[in-house]
This record gives sequence, C-alpha cells and structure tokens, in this order.
Amino acid sequence: MEEIQGLLDAHSQFKATLGEADKEFNSIVGLVREVEQTVHKYQVPGGLENPYTTLTANVSIARAFISIDTVSIVTRNLE
Repeated sequence: MEEIQGLLDAHSQFKATLGEADKEFNSIVGLVREVEQTVHKYQVPGGLENPYTTLTANVSIARAFISIDTVSIVTRNLE
C-alpha cells in the first residue's frame, strides 16, 4: 500500500509541474517563431540550419505535443 501511495504522491507532484512546463514550451515555440521570422525578413542564408542536430523546429514541436498527449493519457489512466 505504501508503494502505491508513493506512486500517487509522485504523480501528483509531476502533475503540479505541467503548468510550468507548458509555459516553458510556449516560450520556446515563441523563440523558434521569432528566429524563423528574422531569418526570412533578413534573408539569412542557412539561418535555420542547426549544426548540432538534424531535427527541425517543426519536428521538435511535434514531438513535444506527442509527449504532452502521452502524459495526458497516462494521467487519465492513473486517475
């Protein structure tokens, strides 16, 4: 019983962080859009290329949405 209660407590703590994570996510999306606008406005060659990853902003954003949806599904199943 203690183990289950511990899991429920940890889950509640996790859920409490989702609002802050959502704010951070929206902030990152805003920064990505700002960079895209600047690159297009000033026609910066290669401005959207990232030498550290092959992922684009759109792929990263899509993955984040999938992660958020997965968390929502898991949360509903636990309740």
